[in-house]
Amino acid sequence: MERQLADRYRLGPPLGRGPAGEVFAATDPGGREYAVKLLDARLTGDRDAVERFLRAQSPLVGLVHEHLVTLHDLVVEGDTVALVLDRVPGGSLRERLSASGTLLPTEIARIGAGIAAALQVVHDAGVVHGDVKPSNVLMDDTGAVRVPKLTDTGVAALAPRRAHTSLATASKYAAPEVVRGGQPGPAADLYALGVVLYELYCGVAPFAGGFVR
Repeated sequence: MERQLADRYRLGPPLGRGPAGEVFAATDPGGREYAVKLLDARLTGDRDAVERFLRAQSPLVGLVHEHLVTLHDLVVEGDTVALVLDRVPGGSLRERLSASGTLLPTEIARIGAGIAAALQVVHDAGVVHGDVKPSNVLMDDTGAVRVPKLTDTGVAALAPRRAHTSLATASKYAAPEVVRGGQPGPAADLYALGVVLYELYCGVAPFAGGFVR
């Protein structure tokens, strides 16, 4: 049986699952296709945190940029918190890297410029991504050249503080100030982008061996 969300979106088959939740194909009454991410219950248990997250996300709703997965709607229905996003075919940058090991410098430069442009737009809107990594970059293959698109902006902020600190300590993309327990800011996003670009060129992250605190 198909599930309806907010009487506006008909959820179809699942497209994938990640740490933040499960993604479903969806359509609206006009037949337009979307990807709807139902956030994991572990991220939405703190209602105050959810309210802060929704307020922080509001500047991104309807924001269109070539290298940003557009957020079309935010839905809160009972215990369900959902993000209604563009459906982007082509898989993630993580999948691309896993398949090839490394990328050519020209492609790395193109991907880096695209992600940096998306981060500029996000930061100008007053939002910090907080979790820049290859699995949060989708590679749109609808055209002749794959276009990188940044997704999951701000979702990391929903993680409980203790869990967020623990995950940051374990993440090879976390900036030093985040590993030490600080809040991520725009500079942390740029640090993470630098780690991603290093990994695309070398096949491994610069600090893959662990952290010294």
